[in-house]
Amino acid sequence: MRSSACASSAPGGLRGRERPAADGCTRGAADFERRDQVLVLTRREGETIMIGDEISVTIQAVEGGKVSLGIEAPADVAVHRLEIWRKPLEERRRRAGDAPGGGA
Repeated sequence: MRSSACASSAPGGLRGRERPAADGCTRGAADFERRDQVLVLTRREGETIMIGDEISVTIQAVEGGKVSLGIEAPADVAVHRLEIWRKPLEERRRRAGDAPGGGA
C-alpha cells in the first residue's frame, strides 16, 4: 500500500498547468517545469504523456542523443516533424513573394 505522504511534492502547490499525479501528489521541478510558454516534462522509456483526451506520446527508446517517440492520434490530426511541416509553409511564402505585386 502506498503512503499518503508525497515526498516529491512541489513546494507552494500547483503552478501553471501542473496537475496532481494519479497518487494525488504534485511532482517537483525535475518532473514538471514551465519555462516561458513551453511545458517541459521529464519522462523515461515506456512512459507516456497525454495531450487532451485523444493524443498520447510514448517514449519508445532513448539512445545517446536520440529519443524515439510513439504518437497515437486520431486520423484527422496531422502529425509531422517540424522541419517537414515547415517546407510547404516556406514554399507558399516564397511563391507569394515571387508573385506580381509582391504578395504577403
